Amino acid sequence: ISGATGLEETEIERMIKEAEEHADEDKKRRELVDARNQLDSVIYQIEKTLDEQGDALGSDDQDKIKAAIEEARKALEADDVATIEAAGQALAEASAQLAQAAQQSAAADAGADAAAAQPEGGADDDIIDAEFDDKSVN
Repeated sequence: ISGATGLEETEIERMIKEAEEHADEDKKRRELVDARNQLDSVIYQIEKTLDEQGDALGSDDQDKIKAAIEEARKALEADDVATIEAAGQALAEASAQLAQAAQQSAAADAGADAAAAQPEGGADDDIIDAEFDDKSVN
């Protein structure tokens, strides 16, 4: 807030005072919004991983994760950061096996890619060590 806005000095002082009075409210609101955004992001990632890797888990584990997702969605409506964070923690715990399955799948894919890139004859086949001298450069 500055005097360049055409406001009177008393109006500027009043606005600054109001901003200072509401600073704690604004901070709490920001924390709530950040917690909701973080949980929403976690829900999205777990749903995506469940769609892609869920077959690696049993139906009981899938159901447990889906139930935790639903509880987390309900927690998004809460006006309490602790409730939202607790739901996020419960969701992370419920989906731990899913994360392990996704990592194992990624490791298996990386191993298959590395094996496919390795030439059949071995690493030293068709490699010639030579020096090159360019005489055309003065």
